[in-house]
Amino acid sequence: MQTITWSVMPPWPEASRQLLEALPRRLALSLGLAAWLVLAGCAGLPPPQPRPATQAHVLDASTELGRFALKAALPEGESGFWGLPQADFALDARVQLIRHAQQAIDLQTYQIGNDAVGRLLLRELRDAAARGVRVRLLVDDFYTLGLDAPLRHLAAHAGVEVRLFNPFMHGRESGSGRFWNLLTDGRRLNHRMHNKLLLADGALAVAGGRNLTAEYFMRSADGNFLDIDFLIAGQLVPQLGGIFDRYWNHPRVFDIRQTSPDARTLPQQREAFAAWAAQAPAHVPPSLPDMMGQRPLWQALAQGMPRFRAGRAQAFADAPDKTYDPKAPRDEAAAGSTLAWVEGWALQSRSESLLISPYFLPDQRTRARLQEGTQRGVRISVLSNSIASSDEPLVAYASHRYRHELLAAGVRLYELNPRPKARPAPADRMPEGSALRLHAKLALFDRRYIGIGSVNLDPRSHRINTELAVLIDAPALASDMANAIEALLRSDAAMELKLTPSGLSWHRPEGQQVAQLTEEPGFGVWQRLRLWFFYLLVPDELL
Repeated sequence: MQTITWSVMPPWPEASRQLLEALPRRLALSLGLAAWLVLAGCAGLPPPQPRPATQAHVLDASTELGRFALKAALPEGESGFWGLPQADFALDARVQLIRHAQQAIDLQTYQIGNDAVGRLLLRELRDAAARGVRVRLLVDDFYTLGLDAPLRHLAAHAGVEVRLFNPFMHGRESGSGRFWNLLTDGRRLNHRMHNKLLLADGALAVAGGRNLTAEYFMRSADGNFLDIDFLIAGQLVPQLGGIFDRYWNHPRVFDIRQTSPDARTLPQQREAFAAWAAQAPAHVPPSLPDMMGQRPLWQALAQGMPRFRAGRAQAFADAPDKTYDPKAPRDEAAAGSTLAWVEGWALQSRSESLLISPYFLPDQRTRARLQEGTQRGVRISVLSNSIASSDEPLVAYASHRYRHELLAAGVRLYELNPRPKARPAPADRMPEGSALRLHAKLALFDRRYIGIGSVNLDPRSHRINTELAVLIDAPALASDMANAIEALLRSDAAMELKLTPSGLSWHRPEGQQVAQLTEEPGFGVWQRLRLWFFYLLVPDELL
């Protein structure tokens, strides 16, 4: 291929606007924790109220979803996996599981939106409860500002229970009130539940990286995320149910009615919820097969023909009361952490590792492991966000100082191009003018093992947030996933970083040629100064 060399520094006002919007979120969290060190705490959690523990349902062959899962005829001890890389199919899978459930729905998420997607899914949960389905909804409380009323009103329906993980307790319905909570109780509130999981009738599950907001399903006019989930059947489902139960019954989880009481009657609350949820558009399921030739779930359910790929698998999640230890050694994996569990599998890789992490900020331990892998002859490739594509550009900026070290060690680094000329297949429904971002968390080892879940390669996933991960031993499925990732890396949606005598360069396909950029795309002088300033205030371990 012929090489074209450019030196560009595009203004990209959209990227600048994203920086202004994204920085305060993480900055507020980090500054709040720092301020906690000098202010006396006054907003801790109240004593937990006595309540009976409840458990996830187990597969029942008398239910529609139970019969569908059993039709997969999975080998003894194995699980079935159905990839959901495209947003329409991922949303349809969630809607169909909720609509077809007959006994129980358990939904755990880091974020649910006060938008079309959030309203649609909460409305579907209400409708399921009206059919007699038990609904347990567990939401991390960091991004629930403005959602207290809808969540309370959903919980006013018979059969629905809504709980919040590690909630804000005082002034929670205003931004200033929450910020004061961070100032006075920062160490506790810095600990968040990042897990994402949906279980239906103990028969099927969805696990992966997607939050439940518009931008994770290609429905935002500003920016949308590439992400991936898996629909799961078989042996792994009850294990995931046990993980959900461990969180649901934990003392750090509170009923929303305890944290956010409502003076209105239950009928009034249900009426208010109906008016709020009615603003969501009707669900329009996909009609054609996805990029891998797989039919949408609604068609497979109608025809009673599941198409799972079988494999052995394990799931692991952090303890709900995982705590940040500032004195812990930086060159050792936090004992019992999800990232340490995944790392144990990664160290067994012999020939190839493909890693996707939207927030890639490798600490000393992780960098050492990557370098050990290349020294053993393992071909390691990492795809993460560029500064221009990231919704958390401070994390991308912080990782800059490690790029030369990793490239020199033989690690291949790729960054996402937020505005590719040719959209990758998972983003085929993205609105015109929207920026492409990366949110998938995926690892592939030796084209045999697949790691999925909520884990990022950054200090926050390692030591602060709770995470969920699934490790799958399925060579055929892993090979398909590797081929799809490599196709993405060869497209102009990805830019490969390379060392040159004068520094770094970014390479991306331009038809039959390769464009070489000698200045970081979308990273102008003003953005550089702004990120440098904020980076002085926030240590890496809080990013």
